[in-house]
Amino acid sequence: MPPQLKKTTYDVYPLFWDRTIASSRKGLSKSESSKITDTDLIRRYCRLNPGFTGEHGFYSLAEDRYFKSGGSQVIFPESSVVLDNLLKARYAMQSPEGFTLPFSSLVLSPMRGYRYQGVEIPSIFATWVPSAQYRSEILDPFLGELGVAPSQVSYEDLPDQGMLIICYAIRNGAGHRRTAIYGEDLPELLAAKDSTAFVTSMRRLSLMHPDQTADDDDVKRQFFCLRLIAALGVYHLATEGRRLRLGFPTTTQPRLDGRRPGQAMSPITLTNAFPSFGEGVTPVGHFRTWYFRQLRDKMYYRGEYEHLPQGSRYTFVTEALIGDLTANTQA
Repeated sequence: MPPQLKKTTYDVYPLFWDRTIASSRKGLSKSESSKITDTDLIRRYCRLNPGFTGEHGFYSLAEDRYFKSGGSQVIFPESSVVLDNLLKARYAMQSPEGFTLPFSSLVLSPMRGYRYQGVEIPSIFATWVPSAQYRSEILDPFLGELGVAPSQVSYEDLPDQGMLIICYAIRNGAGHRRTAIYGEDLPELLAAKDSTAFVTSMRRLSLMHPDQTADDDDVKRQFFCLRLIAALGVYHLATEGRRLRLGFPTTTQPRLDGRRPGQAMSPITLTNAFPSFGEGVTPVGHFRTWYFRQLRDKMYYRGEYEHLPQGSRYTFVTEALIGDLTANTQA
């Protein structure tokens, strides 16, 4: 009998929603548990936590619900190479206008133990809501599910240029890290060349505790997670969505560390690719670093592209190619 190949293990972000329900059910008898729905448990949890609407946990539950209602897309890289390429990618985001992710809410699940520059990269839960839609798309529907009128709850000012939320579990079991970044701040944070510059910008924007330093592994992890998610969005735009395919990277379901029994999931595979070189051309060179350019001029949004938001098109830049082939930038 041939030896069994060891299955690849992927990390899957454990939703705060699922963890809250599992914790709440532990205190119930089997009879009680069978009579109460998950939504009822969430309602009870919120009622038992007065002032909860001003805490990260409230927003996390609302974002988790948004993820579930949108199809629960989980992206699995076909190999660590595509993650390396995304983290090394070079691009300048002049404006957040037109930025998007493959899905408005998604989980990116790296292979277990994947590291970049010595820092372990966890599964990342990311949500991007453009313009001023965070309240109408995420918060108000969650309040409705809780039976609370949105007019009864007030929030701090919400951004009008979109918001990117990045979450990941803390390994020692101490909950999860959640960072909410306004769209208008993305260009500055993504311009950071290293964790030192990242810390400087995060402090200026009041997004980081003064005690955290650039040498802190968790700060580097925040930096790499932001770069990875943003580069995923840019890569998706530059390849016009052609590098995603339905299903797992392998023919059989891999091991999924962190996934709870019964947790719904729509698996998507992220593939690694060179830019398009045209019909009948075989690339003999290679790309040392992916280099993308944001197209902002109105001339790039005519004809078949006139329906796209200005700033939403990126191309691979030919200068990154090493070898004899002269590549075409991908339109």
